[in-house]
Amino acid sequence: MARANIAFQREETIYGRHIRSREWIEYKAKIIIRESGEEPVSIDLEFQGIQPLSFEMPLKKKIKAENVSKAFVKLLRFFRSYEIKMV
Repeated sequence: MARANIAFQREETIYGRHIRSREWIEYKAKIIIRESGEEPVSIDLEFQGIQPLSFEMPLKKKIKAENVSKAFVKLLRFFRSYEIKMV
């Protein structure tokens, strides 16, 4: 089965700060929106820099969703589970 064509693709940098330790994190995000499919929106996260001393973040994370709003909510939940506030 053929993959859906990519309608939009962009790379961004996402910064966050741990609530208690006040340490900064940085992820390189690749946002892809396909023309069709069950979950056409995906965000591929790759950790950048040095791991924080007080907690450990996943080096890679993939988020898939039905639309951009749901993908952003999943991204916020991922950060909230590690007590990270997006900046």
